[in-house]
Amino acid sequence: MTRVELVVVLAISAILVVLLLPALSTARRGPGRPVREVKMEIGSLVAAIYQYQAMYGRFPVSSNASSTSDFTFGTYGTGDEALGITNASGYQANNSEVMAILMDLDKFPNGESTINADHSRNPQRTPFFNAKMTGSTNSPGLGPDYVYRDPWGHPYIITIDLNGDKKCRDAFYRLASVSETASAMGSHAYLTRPSPPPYSSDDARDSFEVPNATVIVWSFGPDGKADKTQKANEGVNKDNITSW
Repeated sequence: MTRVELVVVLAISAILVVLLLPALSTARRGPGRPVREVKMEIGSLVAAIYQYQAMYGRFPVSSNASSTSDFTFGTYGTGDEALGITNASGYQANNSEVMAILMDLDKFPNGESTINADHSRNPQRTPFFNAKMTGSTNSPGLGPDYVYRDPWGHPYIITIDLNGDKKCRDAFYRLASVSETASAMGSHAYLTRPSPPPYSSDDARDSFEVPNATVIVWSFGPDGKADKTQKANEGVNKDNITSW
């Protein structure tokens, strides 16, 4: 092999190494790493909410949200608003309210006041949670809108038991179209209903709850989707990641 041929071979080898490094890095991390990150972030977020409750004797929510029963901080006002993860009626909000209180953020980057204006919802100014700040509203972490997003860039869904019955009725998983089994007696998502069928109204039928929980958090998972017409263990809902 001549010197020129050797140089060409070395150059090609170097190019191949550069091209393969990202793939090797991804393989080393493994496809399950983001899922593990979500589970850790969900656990930390639930713990932070409980810590806030222990200090203040209330949950980190606005007066608008606390005037309802169980409340879901869903996709309202986010890039995923079309998914329609919102409360059946009344006031709507995403998780930015919870995050502003937990992280004691009283102003948005543009100077506007948050729900925690003048530290009104966290007067001791205690940071209960730490999230990576990002300059984008579709990236993992806490965006400039103070929405906390999972590793795939979608908002975490938070539901809090505000009627004190030790159960969480989530805006999405409460639906029979999502959680009810074919027999109508059980649940695909390990949830319960206050009473068995038959039901006199859709509201009564759409009453699945997470038992023995006052805070639940979930993610759309790797596909970034949720569909109210599909069962919890099927289609785009199958990869959702939940705290229960």
